[in-house]
Amino acid sequence: MKGITFIELLLVIALLIMISAIATPFVGSFLTRNNWHVSADRVMSEIWKAQAYSMDGKSISGNNLWGVCITGTTFRMFDGSCANPNFKEDFSIPANVTVSGIGSVTFDDLTGTPSAVSTISISSSLGSNTITINGAGMADMN
Repeated sequence: MKGITFIELLLVIALLIMISAIATPFVGSFLTRNNWHVSADRVMSEIWKAQAYSMDGKSISGNNLWGVCITGTTFRMFDGSCANPNFKEDFSIPANVTVSGIGSVTFDDLTGTPSAVSTISISSSLGSNTITINGAGMADMN
């Protein structure tokens, strides 16, 4: 007779359970770190895009007022105003990431200077990044 015994089956199942128990914390840490870094990169990208759209004269509403803001758990790039945008590009901030320190920032259509100097904090249980938008419109992440 060929085949596997019940004992062999139990050993394989026990090994799979032990491997999954060991791997679970690493997968959770990886996902948290990935969400944190992707969120930081996306916030920087949206800031640069809003500034570029404003300086390029791209307008949906005719007023050429592009900016970024946070609405609840959503980071938004908008044309017009944050609360009542003519165009918006939203992305949801993952539950294990916190973005804070920004109200609504718009960019001048000629120079790209922001309406307010801002420091944005993007943090998770594993660390944090800070994005600074200075008075000249330069956005920098550390």
